[in-house]
Amino acid sequence: MGASVGTLKTINIGDANTWQSFLIEVSNANLALITSSNSSINFGNANSQLTAPIDQTITFANNFKGGGIVILNGNGHNLIIDGIKGVTLGTAGKELAELNIKGDVTITNNLDIHNSNKLNIQKGAYCPDQSLTFAKIAEINIVEVAGAVSYALDAVNDDFKLNTGGMKFIHADSVLNLNNSAKAYDHTINLTGPLYSGHDKFGIIKLTTGDKNLIIDNNGNDDNTLGMEWHRLKGLDFVSTGNDTINLQAGIDVESIVLEIHAITFNKVNANIRFEDDTIYTATGNIKGDVIDF
Repeated sequence: MGASVGTLKTINIGDANTWQSFLIEVSNANLALITSSNSSINFGNANSQLTAPIDQTITFANNFKGGGIVILNGNGHNLIIDGIKGVTLGTAGKELAELNIKGDVTITNNLDIHNSNKLNIQKGAYCPDQSLTFAKIAEINIVEVAGAVSYALDAVNDDFKLNTGGMKFIHADSVLNLNNSAKAYDHTINLTGPLYSGHDKFGIIKLTTGDKNLIIDNNGNDDNTLGMEWHRLKGLDFVSTGNDTINLQAGIDVESIVLEIHAITFNKVNANIRFEDDTIYTATGNIKGDVIDF
């Protein structure tokens, strides 16, 4: 479909009794949607779908009212979803019924995407969220049972709160990457609750920093942990692409820890630890587990 679809004033998908799927595919040009004054895309049925499998950039020029299902599919390429002046995908009181991510999809800092009832990061997906608004969605499912994915939240612009209550790892090897790629400032990610899957040895959290520190904070509550005693994470990876450190101010319950970082300090650790780099490890408590040095 040509890029001129973005100038249409009204697009209706489905009606109250039936659902349809509306596919937007752009191969030769980037696309701006909802560009006309007071234009809209309307879902007549909660199961109706707006699908965008492209290898370009889609920019939302105005707020996108919800009520249906949106599928963002990189389709073997890199799909960038952008907005103008902080517009929203889904609106308060008219939230998206469901937002599905497939393939490589990047959400820019210009789009607010938290007005969704459910976010599904599906099989084979890689999704960096520069806006950090995904973190506010009430229910986040990381992958189908069939395979692992990677979902990334980057504190590059500011500190943020991670809504852990609705976040679920549905595959044991699915990865949540919490990152600070900022060049000038340390940043903090605050846990709003314990982050665990409901299963034991399920889900991997990767903490990554570069030129500045990344702080994971329990928000003043010792119960806000990474993993729980009977619902441990499968893995916790510490990675530094520069010389700064990761400051973990939250308890951990995890099967194994991988260290690819210059230096780290731990209190009590109940996990196996594997060194993948020349890491300076400072222990202020006992290690209950195997220590493997590569």
